[in-house]
Amino acid sequence: MAAGRLPRTEVPLPRPATPVGGYSVQVAAFDAPEPARNLVARLKARGHDARVDGTARPFRVRIGRYPSRAAAATAQRALESAGIDGYVVGAVRP
Repeated sequence: MAAGRLPRTEVPLPRPATPVGGYSVQVAAFDAPEPARNLVARLKARGHDARVDGTARPFRVRIGRYPSRAAAATAQRALESAGIDGYVVGAVRP
């Protein structure tokens, strides 16, 4: 073996993150939980399925759980027409 080279070993690579629960539309992110909870309350009052996603900074405000990226994109366009900016995110797990 040449100097400085390690022997080749078969190491399994971690699997890429896989979608769990489909997709959502993220509309905001905050450094503190209180503003995120306040926004969720306002969105729910307007009839949106909003939630705070995450238990540490950033506290992400997301709307809906959609089975496909296309369904989430349709929801995103509807939200934008109602004056709510956001973008589609996949709900993933490591």
